[in-house]
Amino acid sequence: MFKKNFLTPAIQPLRIVIATVAALSISACVQILPSPNPAPVTAAAASNAADTAVSSPISNAAGSSNYGACDDANLTSSQAAFNAKVSEELLLRAQQHSGETLAQLCVQGNAHVKAILKGYRQQFKNPDRKKYNADLRFWLANEDNDANGNPPTNSQRNTAMAQRQAMLRDTVESPTSQSSKPQLAGISKTTWESIGPNNVGGRVRSLVIHPTNPNKLFAGSASGGVWTSDDGGLNWRPTSDSVATLAVGSLTIDPKNGDVLYMGTGERGAALPGGGIYKTTDGGNTWRFLSATSTDTGNTDWFYVNRIAISPQNSNLLLALNTSGTAATSFIQRSTDGGNTWARVAKLFGYDVRFDPNDPQNAVAGLANGIVAYSRDAGLTWMQTTTLPTIPTTNITARIELAYAPTRANLL
Repeated sequence: MFKKNFLTPAIQPLRIVIATVAALSISACVQILPSPNPAPVTAAAASNAADTAVSSPISNAAGSSNYGACDDANLTSSQAAFNAKVSEELLLRAQQHSGETLAQLCVQGNAHVKAILKGYRQQFKNPDRKKYNADLRFWLANEDNDANGNPPTNSQRNTAMAQRQAMLRDTVESPTSQSSKPQLAGISKTTWESIGPNNVGGRVRSLVIHPTNPNKLFAGSASGGVWTSDDGGLNWRPTSDSVATLAVGSLTIDPKNGDVLYMGTGERGAALPGGGIYKTTDGGNTWRFLSATSTDTGNTDWFYVNRIAISPQNSNLLLALNTSGTAATSFIQRSTDGGNTWARVAKLFGYDVRFDPNDPQNAVAGLANGIVAYSRDAGLTWMQTTTLPTIPTTNITARIELAYAPTRANLL
């Protein structure tokens, strides 16, 4: 930062002269006595004198104006900023957004410039931000609760922290160390590596593989759209920039035709609303919006499409699980014509829905309350199991086995 000297060359000698006279006066101890009969000064005269002092610019010997004149014909942005008592950068921004001249901003001053900038910022604020922030705060406050809505106890938190510290210790161990342990799910630094996408890829919400070309991958991101790789994940390219939203909550590929994919938009967990389902029939090069899933008419069913399932036997038969945050506004929808029309078939608050790959008449959905819902007529009607019993959170294997038990008993 540099500070500019605003005194003109003609004023520089004047400053030296004034300083010299002041020094001589002090050294000579000059005392100036008041007049014995001073003339009275009226209020009007004092006011006029003050107005004259404020409005009259300080002039040098050549008669040119100093920094104090807002009506100077050669007024610069730095002079106007000095008089308005704001930075030059803020003054230029205010001029850009308001269209006012430097002289107008100079005269009206600091408060006026700030009001212009505040008004400009206000137009970009989302009027619904408080509503969405409230949803997010509610989710963050309750994400650790169990199926009955109870927060974890101190003992459970301490146990979880001890497990985390143990996992961190295992991670830093050398793979050849005698004390190192296998990582959960086989995840190890030596066997897994990040493959992208690295350019605004966002948080990957779904990953599907082409049924006949294992090198072709599709990744759906909660805030980055759909990305495609043609070389097994070495390189990625965005393939949904033509779509009006980047909030992809689910992605499903047709097992009979790898060029057909369905993109479910919106993600309830992060309060990122979408707007229905998009379909591609050319491997993601172009996307068509399924108008039956529009939210424009006040239909809130399609703000958050959490999962889409395609029947392995009939490509036109689809199931969509839409999660809006409460049981009253969450449904399983069913389509028999490739997504052109949809019908509610169950009022269920869940997170996942799948067809049985061995028997497409069977379908299963995992619900938020710890219950498994299932269908024996390809998703037309649904039934529910009993609530899963509570087991210790540390017994991960037992929890997984128990979660699958109702599915085996009722479907297979």
